[in-house]
Amino acid sequence: YHCHDGRKHDYSTHPLITFCSTSYFRNGVYYFLAYTPSLFTGNYRMNSTKLPQYAVIGNPIQHTLSPKIHAIFAQQAGIQLEYRKQEVDTTNFSAATKKFFVNNGKGCNVTLPFKREALALADSISDNARIAQAVNCLTQQEDGTLQGDNFDGVGLVQDLNHNLHYDLSQQKILIIGAGGATRGILASLLKKAPEEI
Repeated sequence: YHCHDGRKHDYSTHPLITFCSTSYFRNGVYYFLAYTPSLFTGNYRMNSTKLPQYAVIGNPIQHTLSPKIHAIFAQQAGIQLEYRKQEVDTTNFSAATKKFFVNNGKGCNVTLPFKREALALADSISDNARIAQAVNCLTQQEDGTLQGDNFDGVGLVQDLNHNLHYDLSQQKILIIGAGGATRGILASLLKKAPEEI
């Protein structure tokens, strides 16, 4: 790693650096703020020209915590990658996404309002995406084609069942909204046999 003042340090195994709180990509350099609460704060940059590129694409997108969350996941799993948020014009999703994959993109999450457009862009789709008729994840395959999937429902049910220990069977469920995310969660919720949605 290189400090913002140009000094070079290896902090990859530093005992004080335990959490990556924020990150961004600018001019070929990956910046992140690493710290252990009450002990250490510093700005660092890491050359990311060879790192696999990932992103979340949407509009608006500034509110998303995905880059922070994926930085933590990557650190925990010992994976090096660059994950950024990318806001694209509502009329330019297809072109912007294709450009992302041409420029060494490996995969992207898709959020509002593009989940239906991501479905149309995918060369192949999973059963979850087919049922939802919406895609929230595009992955480039070895042959260059794009695989579309939808993890909205899987993630929600996993969180409710295993993390919150909430049994959905015979429950009355209210969903507020009717966009791509709702399409993504309905099938997974129905599999849990609620009384009513």
